[in-house]
Amino acid sequence: MESDYLDTKLRLKDTQLSLGGMEERAIRAEKKEEETRAVCCVLENSLAASEERGQKIEQELRMAQQTIQDVHSGQLRAQWIEEYKAFVEFKKLVLDECDAFYIQGFVESREKAVMIDPNFPVERLKYI
Repeated sequence: MESDYLDTKLRLKDTQLSLGGMEERAIRAEKKEEETRAVCCVLENSLAASEERGQKIEQELRMAQQTIQDVHSGQLRAQWIEEYKAFVEFKKLVLDECDAFYIQGFVESREKAVMIDPNFPVERLKYI
């Protein structure tokens, strides 16, 4: 009877040790599951970012293909020519304004030079 008691006590101790080991394994499994979830979350975020970049690249590719088609069809070339003509006209207007301003300053400088010194050789002031 005493040996049955000791056997039962040993079996109980073994069972407790087994349960303790199982608890440790369960805790480790939970930690691994949390780590796996974290890695999955990072991978999902990375995948979402990659898909977004892929969509942007596809959009840029479609735009580039459209530009190529426009160039081949001559539409874009005509648009560029019109834009260049407008730029040349604008540049001409700006240069004309600058020339008028420069000439006015030149005339005023000649007049001031003559007013300061009537004998000043105005030929030295040349309009370029």
